[in-house]
Amino acid sequence: MFSIRKFSARLLTFALLVLLAAGGVAGTGEPAQALALGPASTLHSIPAAGVNGVTSLCSSSAFACAGGGYNGTSAQETSGSGDPTGWASGQYWVHGRLVGTVRHNCTTYAQFRLMMLGVKFPEWTSNPNQWDTKFPSTSVSQTPTVGSIAQWNGGDTGHVAYVEKVTSSYIIVTADNYNSGTTKLKIPLSSASRPDNYIRFVPTIQGVATASGYNYADGAGAVHKGIHVDGWAFDLSNATLPVQVRISVDGTWVSGAANSTTVAASSTNTAAGDKFKSTLGVGNSHGFDIHLERLLPGTHKVDVWIVPLSGGTTKHLAQMTVTISSVTTH
Repeated sequence: MFSIRKFSARLLTFALLVLLAAGGVAGTGEPAQALALGPASTLHSIPAAGVNGVTSLCSSSAFACAGGGYNGTSAQETSGSGDPTGWASGQYWVHGRLVGTVRHNCTTYAQFRLMMLGVKFPEWTSNPNQWDTKFPSTSVSQTPTVGSIAQWNGGDTGHVAYVEKVTSSYIIVTADNYNSGTTKLKIPLSSASRPDNYIRFVPTIQGVATASGYNYADGAGAVHKGIHVDGWAFDLSNATLPVQVRISVDGTWVSGAANSTTVAASSTNTAAGDKFKSTLGVGNSHGFDIHLERLLPGTHKVDVWIVPLSGGTTKHLAQMTVTISSVTTH
């Protein structure tokens, strides 16, 4: 197993992050720095308020400084039935410090924040000071990015925190701490308490889709038969840009002048923005609302696919069975 001392450990694997070597960091307005790849062997001290220029923006014996609704309960530490990310409370949460009915430490919090981003369970555990050696060097650098995990080799067993903001002179991180509580710290990039490494993960498509059949008469008496598909989606490697949505019905791409096979997920949808804006600067313009007409009544299988901006194959987002009947449903 692994030791569980000041910052008990556990790591998460999430598919290895594609490097954001060029362009800015999402949501920060700051340019990305040149990447220095591979784990550093430095032993920077674990950050504390008032030490080495570190400023406390929040300190709480409970969970007031944490992001994403983190609260130390076992229920939040599982991805749920059928979720392919594969997290379960027994993998990390049980190793946190028990305080009343909750458990917490730095790795439990890091797991929670990454699980929210669709990062998969890595199938192994380790103290924080070993996290950088568990990943290929291309996923570890000394350049911070929003959404990455800051990692320290110093101290007894090391430390990890979640990077909330990056500027040209400092970073802001949130963390849970085994011996105290949650913190939000501003750390100068020149500080002796700056992270030794930043671990980055493969961006994934995020999204939801729903579909329903309809058959109705409009004000002019024309009858409309078809399928209504809506939802939201985005690519975490380009969180502010719209992705392309493709629809197939009964295994065939929908075609026709009025029904393009590819539609941008760019309309306003607050569900996407509200869930992710605090972590990766995602806006609300990732929605899609597609009407597919000229379909016969009956039962149809509708598949929704996303074309990722980060490259690779088209990702299957959802499959739904809908029925077009003689009943007005739209």
